[in-house]
Amino acid sequence: MLPPAPTITSVSPARGNQGESIDLTITGTNFSKVEDVSFGAGITVASFGMDSSTQITASITIAADATLGARSISVTTPGGVGMLSEGFAVTAPPTIFGVDPASGERGETLNVTITGIVFTGVTDVSFGTGITVTDFTVDSGVQITATISIDADTATGTRDVSVTTEAGTGTLVSGFTVIAALSLEPTVIGVTPNSAEQGETLRVTITGTNFGGTDVSFGDDVTVSYFTVDSATQITATIVVAADAVPGARDVSVTTSAGTGTLADGFTVEEKAEEDEGEAGGCSCASIQRGVPVSTVLIGWTVVGLCWGSGYYLVRKVSRRTRK
Repeated sequence: MLPPAPTITSVSPARGNQGESIDLTITGTNFSKVEDVSFGAGITVASFGMDSSTQITASITIAADATLGARSISVTTPGGVGMLSEGFAVTAPPTIFGVDPASGERGETLNVTITGIVFTGVTDVSFGTGITVTDFTVDSGVQITATISIDADTATGTRDVSVTTEAGTGTLVSGFTVIAALSLEPTVIGVTPNSAEQGETLRVTITGTNFGGTDVSFGDDVTVSYFTVDSATQITATIVVAADAVPGARDVSVTTSAGTGTLADGFTVEEKAEEDEGEAGGCSCASIQRGVPVSTVLIGWTVVGLCWGSGYYLVRKVSRRTRK
């Protein structure tokens, strides 16, 4: 008579990282004359021992390229096979690829984006000494957004950025740099182009000095949708002029921790040009032009356009002679 089939209740620990070798304990029932213990693809059971009819200890090695995720565990005896679905998980510590922005001034509070992989079950984000992570959100398995506050008196220089999960800690060495606060207020010298029509979206270049800005403004009804500090003397920005913006000059300003620099009347909103739709199917006919049937033969006149669908040329008179 065959013994009853085994059952598996739990495994401890229930996870392991890629490339790791660990000892673990399997608990259950009917562990009699155990023939095999399996943890699925990518995991080798180096050895196992039956401590009692309710406990097995095993040593496993997880391949460095083992697929991440849950595994079913099985124990085989003469009585059958017992299985615990998703009883063990292959994990990996997070990896950080980059931080944007990668620097900040002393005394500054800013939002940063951390990119990488395996951002699952994140328990902590750190930017090193003198930088407090006041809040962070795991947007996805590859992105974290965080709000950091840099102490006003912290030392300048690089900091290691780390993300910690249940599987371990990933660190980007020198991933962030603390720089000295700018001591000089910015100045705005020029904007190119320096005008746009109502309803227009365009990219502009701002030139000046001491740029390290936290804000760029073009005044009422002009939205700065995005800007990049290219250098201490140049900013590129994308702006959107509202369709109902009041025409006229606007002050352009750049703000840093040291203050705000403003170029008075540095940008002008122009009224959107009206499209002139003349007679004869939308053709624009000046006083020096007239409509002449297409079948007419002209002498001393110059054809300057064709009114589509009307059967008329637009002509300019250069002589008094006309022959039909």
